[in-house]
Order: sequence, then C-alpha cells, then structure tokens
Amino acid sequence: MNWGLFESFCEMLESIPTKAVLRAAEAERKMVEDDLDHKRTERDPYVISVLSFCNFLSLAVCGVHASMAALPIEHRMFYGKVVQRLVDAGELPLGAAECFNNSFAPILSNAGGPSGNFTTDNY
Repeated sequence: MNWGLFESFCEMLESIPTKAVLRAAEAERKMVEDDLDHKRTERDPYVISVLSFCNFLSLAVCGVHASMAALPIEHRMFYGKVVQRLVDAGELPLGAAECFNNSFAPILSNAGGPSGNFTTDNY
C-alpha cells in the first residue's frame, strides 16, 4: 500500500505556498501516472486518492465540475481544506469548494455510510 504517498503528498501541500499548490499537484499527478505506467507502484486506495484529487484540481481550474472517487473521511477533510485555501486565494473558481463537497453526496449513501469507506470502483 502507498500510505507514504498520501502522507508525503499532504505534507507537501501544507508546506508550500498556496500559489504553488496547483503546479505541485499537476507534477505529482504526472509522477504517479508514470510510476503506474512503468509498474513502479500499484493502483491502490492511496494512489487513487492522490490521482483523483489532482485530477479534480486540474479540472476545477478550468471551471469543470467532476466527481471524485470515494475517499476516506480523513482524505476528504484534508482535500476540502486545500480546496478552500485555493478558492480563498483566488487560485480556484468560487464554485470549486461547493463542487468538491457536492461530489461526495451521492457516494456517501453508497459507500457504507458516513465513514465513506473507500472503493476503487468509482475511479
């Protein structure tokens, strides 16, 4: 499992200036996809979480509203704070935070209740 990937991704996002978050997320997405393509990692819940969030950010910049993979509550809470930080800084459109929060509404009812147990079926 790639627990370390998620942890290091979170640490990076917390430690860099807000203006650098979108570029860093795009770089992370490319690196993880390359690792998957070259079989250096496997697609597990942590990889799916990071990729899903990076993809959400790339689309949100363009004003495209996309759903996300079902994520554990801890991941959603962290990512939600990052999205709000980016919206507050003007890096994402105003509706991005609402889109992020709404992308989980239908998933929660199908993902095992409020805990939002993670499945790879939604990615």
